[in-house]
Amino acid sequence: MKSRVLVNGDLALENGSVKRASNLKEVIKQNISCKLRTIEGECFSNQNHGLPFFNGILGESELSMTLIQDTIRKSILNVNGVKDVENISLSFEGRKMSISYKVSTNQGVLEGSL
Repeated sequence: MKSRVLVNGDLALENGSVKRASNLKEVIKQNISCKLRTIEGECFSNQNHGLPFFNGILGESELSMTLIQDTIRKSILNVNGVKDVENISLSFEGRKMSISYKVSTNQGVLEGSL
């Protein structure tokens, strides 16, 4: 699979050409990042892509860490190549939420954060 590499949501260039992912693990990590950075319904070609911030997280009367982690876990598990989510940790700085995760994939264990 030769997927284009994104850096901060933009295509990455290398020697004047669009950079391609070098392995499947890199593709899976990028797909997780894209899924977690997208609000469900934002993508016109796939309305189910992304996190349900408004309906599943912010739409709840009682916002809890467990609910947020479960919602993120379900979203990550829907990414092709992910077999299991081993760990998710959340941290907050003001209104900014940071996510760290560790997942089992068909290519081995993968860790990432955003």
